[in-house]
Amino acid sequence: MERKKINPKKYALTLLITMILFISGLVIGATVSNIKLGKLDDLQQDIRTDTLDIEVQYRLFEEEPCRGINSTPLTDQLYELSLKLDFMENSLGEDDPNVLRLKEYYGLLELRHWVFVRKVGSSCNQTIVPILYFYSNEGDCPKCEEQGFILSYIRKTHPYINVYSFDINIDNGALSTVKRIFKVKDTPTLVVVNSTYTGFQSKAVLKDIIEGRSSS
Repeated sequence: MERKKINPKKYALTLLITMILFISGLVIGATVSNIKLGKLDDLQQDIRTDTLDIEVQYRLFEEEPCRGINSTPLTDQLYELSLKLDFMENSLGEDDPNVLRLKEYYGLLELRHWVFVRKVGSSCNQTIVPILYFYSNEGDCPKCEEQGFILSYIRKTHPYINVYSFDINIDNGALSTVKRIFKVKDTPTLVVVNSTYTGFQSKAVLKDIIEGRSSS
């Protein structure tokens, strides 16, 4: 049998095309990654600006608390900020240092708003039901996601309800104090006004709890 002759030009051309495709893939991948990182950097800056904006609003409302207790823009800003943090968490990972720092600061903003609402709610003659929601991202809370969906629905359908969500694994002094006061040790856990409810709460049960609190 006659052996086929190897065409060096053909193989060189094939190798060249392969290298071009490989390098192009690396360049495109790096470009896409840089674009994503740029967007995340912009998002982090947006979050910092939002938190500063919320801080200024708190100081303004401290002068006339009854005007700010149920301020829709302020509560909506807190909610939108939580959505941005969720996006960052999904993009960078739950253990990313930037995500953890921003989540911790956001948690402090939430606690400040919660304290503000509790302090002036009765004196301003407005019905507000604050709910603290403790969840975990450690894979040890199979019902946390469903509980979060229910709370989102409750918040949208009941304008007098404020929901504050906290990762139970975030460690800072203020949050630890709240967990100790209300005996929060597991997830999911809800603190509705001053009462603690450990374990998953269905939509029907949660509505009964809220209606009882809002009428008291």
